[in-house]
Amino acid sequence: MPIACLLVPHLALACELADQPHLARERVALADVDRTRVIDCTSEAARYGVRAGQPLRAALALCPGLVVLEERPARAARAAETLAETMSEVSPV
Repeated sequence: MPIACLLVPHLALACELADQPHLARERVALADVDRTRVIDCTSEAARYGVRAGQPLRAALALCPGLVVLEERPARAARAAETLAETMSEVSPV
């Protein structure tokens, strides 16, 4: 019986960038709903020192021109659910 495992790094950020593909190669940070912390960032933003868990103010100070997107937990949850449903066709677990 085949079993599959699916790991999608940066799922929430990927969802936001899928809705705004023109930002894919930009310095982008995904902020929590309170806009106080960085949840994730693009590799371009990481080159400036932006990191997950960092206060958003610190990220903005480190990275000129940082584009901040607000997390939409429901959007990422829908994407994860769709992926899980698709994977259930391949794997019973």
